[in-house]
Amino acid sequence: MSIDIEEDRELIAKRIEEVKREMPHMNPSIEAMKVFNVNIVIEKNMSKCSLVVPMDGITNVHGTAFGGSIYCGCLLCGWSLVSCMLPSHSVVVQTASISYKKAVTGPYMICAAELGEAEEKVLEDVQSLRKKHEKGKIQITIKAFSSESIEQTELQNEQVIFQGLFHCAPH
Repeated sequence: MSIDIEEDRELIAKRIEEVKREMPHMNPSIEAMKVFNVNIVIEKNMSKCSLVVPMDGITNVHGTAFGGSIYCGCLLCGWSLVSCMLPSHSVVVQTASISYKKAVTGPYMICAAELGEAEEKVLEDVQSLRKKHEKGKIQITIKAFSSESIEQTELQNEQVIFQGLFHCAPH
């Protein structure tokens, strides 16, 4: 399954730039996290999003990433990906769950989501919402992990798994 993006390529590109520009300043909590290096790619057979959060300012008394900051980073990553795949829809999180497998230690936390052919059901749901211009729900998985470098944004040895169900409604 693939997503037909050709007719909306300009709208998707515009939405990606809006998200990259506006996301770090959405509210004081997000601004305090100093999110940067947001990478969003929407293609026919693959869509992905990653973002980097420096550990400075988001650690707990143990020197590891605070659970709420991890949750927020993963939520931002998922919201960014879904809202860019569906630029004609308003996107809000409906429900989410998070599983902390191991502490995130840094110096950077990477949050990443990647939708490819293995996620056929998600791609079918996105394609249906795009074509019919109707409301619906998209469920995706976001993973978070420690990184020594901001260049290391590929999914790997996740320490946290976040499942988000996003409600999408046409503007």
